[in-house]
Amino acid sequence: MTARYLALLGLLTLSAAASGAATPRADASPPICVRSWSEVRYGNAGYDHIVHVANGCQATATCDVSSSVSSEPIRVIIQPGGKQEVVTMRGSPARRFTPRVECHFRT
Repeated sequence: MTARYLALLGLLTLSAAASGAATPRADASPPICVRSWSEVRYGNAGYDHIVHVANGCQATATCDVSSSVSSEPIRVIIQPGGKQEVVTMRGSPARRFTPRVECHFRT
């Protein structure tokens, strides 16, 4: 497995995972059907930090994506079955970062 996928997100609060529930909830704790992972791409000016978010839920997810390097959240809307690639930082000197993803669902 490559290093860019070793930072697979465990930061999503998956309280629904314990019960096995996969129904979207109105709070900030996304169910297990929302996945995210990080990637670092090297460019001429440094490293680009990318967070991938995939919505396997039956409802549209609104997610705020940030990281340990870039704390300003970027809001994305992901349709059911959709994926989004979010660039949180371009040209960073850091090869590692910790992504943060918080998702909400419309009820």
